[in-house]
Amino acid sequence: VPGPPVDGSVPAYGPDAAAPPGAAADFGVAVTHLVDAAGAGPILVVVDFDGTVAEIDPHPMGATILPAARRALRRLARLARAAPDRLTVAILSGRTAADVARRVRVGGVLYLGNHGNERGWLPPRRSAERLEVTLLPALLPFAERARRLGATVAAELARVVGRTAGAEPVAPPEWLYVEDKGPAVAFHYRAAPDPAAALAALEKAIARAGADGATSGFRRLDGRLVVEFQPEPTFDKGRAVAHLLEEVRPGAAMFCRTERTSLRAPSGPTAASTSRMSEETPEMP
Repeated sequence: VPGPPVDGSVPAYGPDAAAPPGAAADFGVAVTHLVDAAGAGPILVVVDFDGTVAEIDPHPMGATILPAARRALRRLARLARAAPDRLTVAILSGRTAADVARRVRVGGVLYLGNHGNERGWLPPRRSAERLEVTLLPALLPFAERARRLGATVAAELARVVGRTAGAEPVAPPEWLYVEDKGPAVAFHYRAAPDPAAALAALEKAIARAGADGATSGFRRLDGRLVVEFQPEPTFDKGRAVAHLLEEVRPGAAMFCRTERTSLRAPSGPTAASTSRMSEETPEMP
């Protein structure tokens, strides 16, 4: 996508980049506005994972990054490495930081997992498996409680849908995937043949678990075919971005995001927002 340089020496876009059609053209316009707005100040680019740089997969653990999106992120990472005071790139996901780093596999990027409650910087040329992750200290006591909540809701769901032997639950339905996220837990129902009915059954199971106090101290986040419980003293994506804006203090920021549980751009520096990085956008700065 052609455009002006970030400063006098570092190109905002590759010199060989050409504007592809459709969504890519919109993306190019957003980037041009971003660079213009930043002036001499730094630029912050925050990218979501599921539904943005990866297609939504029927199984939560099946998501893979689009090849074009990985190439785009690598270009951004190279630019950030060449001008670290001018560009910061972050991947922000509801997945754990370690999980999303293994799926993205781009060094020179800040990985913010669990909606920003975990963070890890992956240096260039370091294996994603060696990402060092820092968790907010206040969240450490919640890990065992989150595991119990996951088991309780799964058992109650088995009762709701009638998968029992006598009064005892046998197993939850096959469409449920309970994701252990350390101090948090997520209940995915994207594999259900009838998502609306699945959510209704899941709501009943959660209500039963809540009646016994299992959800106490957690706050609920509803995403794309997922219900997640995070400890109360946590970031959501909007708060995570607000914290990052305070930390980086960019002249302008860009958010590439999904629609559900997506970050809301806080006030402050000029922000451009795009909905998706796809195969139609093979080149990006």
